Parts: sequence; C-alpha cells; structure tokens
Amino acid sequence: MSREHDSKIAERIFKRNNLKNISCLRDKGYDSEPLHEIARKNGIDFFAPVRKMDKRGFGDQRPKGFYRRKCKENPPRRKGTRSIVENEQVGANVLYEVCDSLSSFPKFLRDVAKSRPNDLDFEPQFFVYARAVDLVRNPDIVKYFQDIGVFRANIGLESFSNPILKHMKSEGDSVEKNYQSLQMLKDAGIHVYGSLVLGSEVETPQTLRETIEGARRIIEGGLVADIEAQPVLPLPNNVYGRKLYESRLFPGGNETDWPVNTDEVSKIYIDNFSGISHRQAIEAAREIRGYARAKGINLGSGVSKESQYSE
Repeated sequence: MSREHDSKIAERIFKRNNLKNISCLRDKGYDSEPLHEIARKNGIDFFAPVRKMDKRGFGDQRPKGFYRRKCKENPPRRKGTRSIVENEQVGANVLYEVCDSLSSFPKFLRDVAKSRPNDLDFEPQFFVYARAVDLVRNPDIVKYFQDIGVFRANIGLESFSNPILKHMKSEGDSVEKNYQSLQMLKDAGIHVYGSLVLGSEVETPQTLRETIEGARRIIEGGLVADIEAQPVLPLPNNVYGRKLYESRLFPGGNETDWPVNTDEVSKIYIDNFSGISHRQAIEAAREIRGYARAKGINLGSGVSKESQYSE
C-alpha cells in the first residue's frame, strides 16, 4: 500500500487543524494552486517555490493559477526560508553549519552571499568549518563569510610543524598558511575555534615542541578565541583506527565499534606508532591549555577525559 504524498493531503490538514498565521516551509513538490490559495486566505507564509511556467504559459513567463502567479509576483516575505523558520519556531539566531569544510566550496559561498535577503527581521550568525589552505588560496572566501554572517570558524590547524601538516593534511598545507588564515579571519572580525592533534606517526619531541610554541604564539597574539588540543584519536572509521585494526591492537578486537574508551585507544596507538609517548602528548596538551587559561580564552581537549589534565 503506497502512501499519499503530503501535498495531496496538506489541504485537509490545514482545514482540520484550523492553521492560520504561521510560517510553512515546503519544497517545490508543494507548489500547487489549491495550497497557495488556502495559504493566502489564512494568512500563512507559505514557502513553496513556484516552479517555472508550464508549456501552456503562452510565452508570458507567468505560472498558471491566480494564487501561484500572486506568489511569484509578490511572495509573502522575501526571506531566507530555512533561517526565518528556525528563528520563528525556536528563536534560533546562531546557526551551526556542519559541512566539513564549507570553505572548499567558494562558488557556492559566492552565490549564497549574493542572494542573501536584505530584509530579514533578525541577523543570523553562522558557525562554520573552514580550512586554512582554502582561505589563503582564495581570500574572497573570507569576504563571503562576512557577507553571509559568519561570526565563528572552526579550523583544524592540527599542528604547527610542517612535517606533521604534510603527513596529516596535504602538501599544500603549511605552518605559514595556518598563521595567514588566522590573521585574515581576525582582520575580518571572525572568531576562530582552532584544534590541534598530537601524536601522529611522524610526531617527534621536536615537532611536538614546534606545535606547543605555535599554539602559544596564536593564543598570545589573539588569533584564536577557543583552542582545543588533544592526543590523536583512532576510531573504527579513520586511518588511525584502521591501523590498529590491521595490527589487531584495537581494544575489544576487530568487531569493536564506537563508543570506545577514547583515552585507552589513543594511548595504544601513540605508544605503538608515534615518535612520542602518550604521556608526552598529554603534557603538551596541558601546556597549551595553560597558555589559554592565562589569556582567558576557552580551552578543551575534545573527547579526551578532563581528569587527565588536572594539575
């Protein structure tokens, strides 16, 4: 038995529940003359985009139907549909965009910035993920962030040692690009949540010290508003976890899945494959947290247990 599409029963739902003076967010599948009519007559802001004219539009570029044409020519409110509905329903004005990483789509960002409505009743603020290398390669991205309303960017800095960055990220990443991207965002008035990962396969006492000093520099220079530093975390679906699986070292065996004891699995990985010990990674994270605490900025260590960092 197949279920009727919501658009076919929506009119009955409107009438049965006496829905009036609300915002209703729908996609193009709900673009029908009866629904536009009942929405207009009941004071409903009906966000169902009017599709292009059909073949019988006689070349006037107007859709069929009196209420569909009325919506096309004079929509209830010209607003960003998703943002306005979230704002009205739950009072949301800070929106967390979880695409990893949004800065990798400059054309999309340009189009979003260009189409941002000018008559919103509130100022949405966005928290997004970004990559340092993207911002340095295309500085326009920072301008797009400003135009959209980005107030905070989460950047996986990972390290302040070039060998580590080449290993963990790409040949195009570098310590200098980390610094450049942070300065660009600071100049644009966008706060940064920076994260660091300690104890990869190519980590050494020297690279670890470089990262500690780099973290101190960005903290004392006011280039980050929040800092996270934690030992590398192997999980069943990442490269570190797969290495433990292949070596039959993953706690609980190869059938183990999340949740796991994050500190235990991290310790096993670092002590077996890194050039430093897990204890050294913890001490480095503690030192970085100390710099952050002294400057009064937010700090943390991801899912690594807080008890490991008690003084």
